[in-house]
Amino acid sequence: MLVITGPSILNEKEVPTILSYEVVKQEDVSFENTVRFILSVVVSRDLSDEELLRVSTEVVDRMTSEHDVNAIGIRFYENEAYVGNVMALASVDWAPLGNWNRANEVETGDYSNHWYNIVFS
Repeated sequence: MLVITGPSILNEKEVPTILSYEVVKQEDVSFENTVRFILSVVVSRDLSDEELLRVSTEVVDRMTSEHDVNAIGIRFYENEAYVGNVMALASVDWAPLGNWNRANEVETGDYSNHWYNIVFS
């Protein structure tokens, strides 16, 4: 298991490549004034760790362009049939200081202290 936590996961000078992925499930797990989503994403098992990180940033960018949030959880699977039935290939939380449980400590839409917390299975 590899865990990476930090405010930025990609070198900003890198040129993004087009990666194939599909968001197959979006769950709103908000409470009170805290907006949180968990997304299930199907990717090729052949993606490298770096490519999974790149998909994570694309998913977060897309979600935050559509919704003001406090936190986003992303679970990666290699097959849609595995969603909720087997352990994810990787899990990513994008939240205040990378901690999903601290989502209620920031104003919705304030991403100044958001980090990626990535766990590769």
